[in-house]
Amino acid sequence: MNEREASPAFENPEALIADCAARGGVFYGQFPADEDRRVLLASHELGLNGAPLVLLYMAESLRRLGWQPVLISPAVGPLLETLSREALPVLICPSLLDNDVLPRAAGLFRFVVLNTALFARAAAALDGTDANVLWWLHEAEQVYQSQYGQSMPIRLASNIKVYADSPRSREHLLRHRSDYFVGILAFGIPDAAEKNAAPYLLSPKSKGKRVFALVGTVERRKGQDVLLNAVRLLPGEIARQCFFVFVGPVFHTDIGARVRIAAATQADRFQYIPLLPVEELPAFYTAVDCVVCASRDDPGPMTVVEGFQLGKSAICSAHTGMGPLFERVCVGFVYGGDDPAALADCIVRLFGQSEEDAAAMRERARALYLSRFSPAALDRRMEREILPELLGPALLDGVPDAQEALMRLAENSRQRLLQLERMQKQGLEAAAGLTLAQQAACIKELEAQNLALREKLTAITGTVFWKMTKPIRLVRKLWKANRRRDTTEHRSRKTRA
Repeated sequence: MNEREASPAFENPEALIADCAARGGVFYGQFPADEDRRVLLASHELGLNGAPLVLLYMAESLRRLGWQPVLISPAVGPLLETLSREALPVLICPSLLDNDVLPRAAGLFRFVVLNTALFARAAAALDGTDANVLWWLHEAEQVYQSQYGQSMPIRLASNIKVYADSPRSREHLLRHRSDYFVGILAFGIPDAAEKNAAPYLLSPKSKGKRVFALVGTVERRKGQDVLLNAVRLLPGEIARQCFFVFVGPVFHTDIGARVRIAAATQADRFQYIPLLPVEELPAFYTAVDCVVCASRDDPGPMTVVEGFQLGKSAICSAHTGMGPLFERVCVGFVYGGDDPAALADCIVRLFGQSEEDAAAMRERARALYLSRFSPAALDRRMEREILPELLGPALLDGVPDAQEALMRLAENSRQRLLQLERMQKQGLEAAAGLTLAQQAACIKELEAQNLALREKLTAITGTVFWKMTKPIRLVRKLWKANRRRDTTEHRSRKTRA
């Protein structure tokens, strides 16, 4: 451990701000005075992409619930203007992902939120300390192959509560860190329908056409090239009625070049917008007819939910966190990811919808947003589930770490079992086009995976430690049930009043 890593905790906010300033950082805003209500939210950047935006919306939720958030990030970015307008204090601290500022600052705040796996080093430093930590993960598979994913602690103490933003995010995480106990914390975003914004002025070439939008960083994972290839496969009469808009900064230059060339050479069909401020998003989506997610791997995406707010049609890859929702709630068209022909077929099917069916689907999309992704939904989750878990009574106090580890392992094994059962179902469906020998091999492999996990789960739940901790698990279950009941009764009394 070097000298800076061994440095003591900051005694006051002024010491924290001064340390960041010495590293070349800047503090914007006013530091909250109430020590008991201060919370620190760490973002790896202040761009206009998904992870920083949903952290902003969490900060707004915490403020509505009476907390006083401070955001910290290694560098300025376009989101800083929005944060300043919202009067949210922001501390810029260069090299935040690698230095010791977060563990030294934790004592100044009631709890700390680490947003994304890029804060693996801070999580390791805070592991087992007195700090209350919420680690919110939104990662695609590729992140776990990076230095940040590889440096995530193998196990975590109970002071760090880990949440994924979707079941897909959790599946990715558990494949690499099976000992983590991982909850689900879906993001919430402001309701664009309340803005009453005039439609964004797209290219005049879009007039009279159905507008499809793919919003996100231009990179292989987001699949802009999949949509470009799908457009080439559309029947001529449908292609002439479509206009496609790409929005987002370029990360992979080869795909960025394809998008720019398409917009320059086929302006009657494509438009590219490199950057769209947060404040202009409601107006933009008002001008869109259908939101497209062509991602090859995406825990979200938030852009589909942004379309849901306004009841827009949607087409989504199955390789996303939204894919299962599309199939279960029927809020749009879902296709097998990385398949331009399947995406083109969805566009054709959208044109073939009756107005009645299209209207019903858009209504379901709006209802899904309100119930699951709205600010009110996020506030409810934070107040009733997340904060009590993070700050509430430690029901497992006095339980040996080995027993708690067994409980965590069993729950993760159960989740993995459910995942494998879903994979088995999908595998059997996919096997319909295989030869009999290939089908038999596929089924045998899936059943072997299923059996191995069932044996593992049985071995865990049969241990003495597992049986000893049954009363503790029951108390925890009853405590959560009582909270739900009390909340329901309170809401009922409030309604009657």
